[in-house]
Amino acid sequence: PGAYLLEPFNDPGVGPATKTPDSTTFLNAVNALTAGGGNDCPELPFSGLMEAISASDPQAVFFLFTDASANDDYLADDVILAAKQKGIVLKFMLFGSCSPIDAKYYKVASGTGGQVFVLTPSEASSTFPLVKAQVVANPVTLLSVGGTSLSAPAVYNVPVDSTLTSTPLTFSVSVDTP
Repeated sequence: PGAYLLEPFNDPGVGPATKTPDSTTFLNAVNALTAGGGNDCPELPFSGLMEAISASDPQAVFFLFTDASANDDYLADDVILAAKQKGIVLKFMLFGSCSPIDAKYYKVASGTGGQVFVLTPSEASSTFPLVKAQVVANPVTLLSVGGTSLSAPAVYNVPVDSTLTSTPLTFSVSVDTP
C-alpha cells in the first residue's frame, strides 16, 4: 500500500488517526493499542470510519476489526455515501458482540462493495491471509453477487482470462441463510 491508516475507536471516542507510508510505524501504532475493561458495548465504529474516510486517500480498502455492536449506527448511510465518493471498500472482521451482530455492518459492507467476516476470537490470528490478499496488489472484483441462500445449488461463472498470470486469484464467499 502507498499509505497505512489506523483509526482507533471505542466508547466514548475515536482517534487519533495514524497515517503513514511506513509499515513499521503503522505496526507500532497497532501494537500500541490496548483494550481496557471489556464488555462495554456498544462502541463508535461508524464515527471512526467517518474520520478514517476523511483522512484516507481515494480507492482504499478498509478493514474494521471489532467485537462490539455500534452505538452510532445512525451514521451508516453517511459512511456509505462518504466511502462511495472516495471509492473506498469497507470490510468488517467481527469477533462476537455484546448483542446480536449489528445489521448496519452488513448494510455498509454491501453498500461499499465490501464483505463481513464473522469470526470467533480464537480465529483472530488467522485473519492475516484475508487481509493480505487485499493489500499485496491491486485487487479487482471480478464478480459480486447478492441474495439469500436457498436449498438449490447456484452456479456462477467468474470471468478469468490468460492475462491473469502472476497475480494470485482469491475467492471470498459470504452466504446469508434465511
